[in-house]
Amino acid sequence: MGAMALAPLAASAARKEWKPQLGILGNYTAGNVEFAHSLGYTNMILGVSPGGTLDAATITPAQIDGVKQTLARNSMGVSTLMVVVNHTEPDLARRARANDYTVKGIELAGALGVPFIGTMSGNDPSKPLAKQVDEIVRVYNEKYFAACEKRKVWLCWEPWPEGPNVATSPVGYEALFKAFNDSPYVGLQYDPSHFVRQFMDPMQTARDFVR
Repeated sequence: MGAMALAPLAASAARKEWKPQLGILGNYTAGNVEFAHSLGYTNMILGVSPGGTLDAATITPAQIDGVKQTLARNSMGVSTLMVVVNHTEPDLARRARANDYTVKGIELAGALGVPFIGTMSGNDPSKPLAKQVDEIVRVYNEKYFAACEKRKVWLCWEPWPEGPNVATSPVGYEALFKAFNDSPYVGLQYDPSHFVRQFMDPMQTARDFVR
C-alpha cells in the first residue's frame, strides 16, 4: 500500500511517470525497520496511535531524533503516517480529542519529514452526505490546514469502507474535492484493494482522480 495524492485531473494536464517504491505498513520499532530493510523494502507507512510505539502526543524531540537515526541507518523512507480517527465524531468531546491528536500527528510528520498523513475523511452516519461533507470541510479548515501549511503535510483519505469515512467511492470523492475546492492539503491514499472488494474498477478510479 502506498500513499499517492490524488485529485481530479484536467484533460490537458501533463502526465508524469510514477516510480513507486516497494513499501510495507506497520508499527514503528527499530526491529521492524531493520526487518523491513532486510527483506528489501525501501519505504514504510507507520501507524501513529495514542499509546502506540509512535504516539504523537507524547513523543519527545530526543525520541524523534532516534527514529530519524534508525530510518537513516537502514536507508528507509517513510511516505505516510497513519492516523485513524473520526474527525467529525458526533460526540464533541471525543471529536476534540481526535482533532487535537491529528494536529499532533501533522506536527510529527513535519518533524520527521514525512509528506502525508493517511487517514479517514470522518463521518456522521446520522446525517446525509452533503451535510457530512460540509462538516468535514469546516473541521479541516478550522483545525488542520494551518498545521498542514506550516509543516508541508497533506491529509490523504484511504478508501476504507469500515472506517469513519465517506471517502470510499467516486461519489464521496467528487463531493469532497468539489467542497474543498481542490485544496492542496487533501488527496487520496490510493489502496486498490478497497476498490476491488467494493466491486469498483481501481484503474478507472485512478484515471479519474489522479493529480
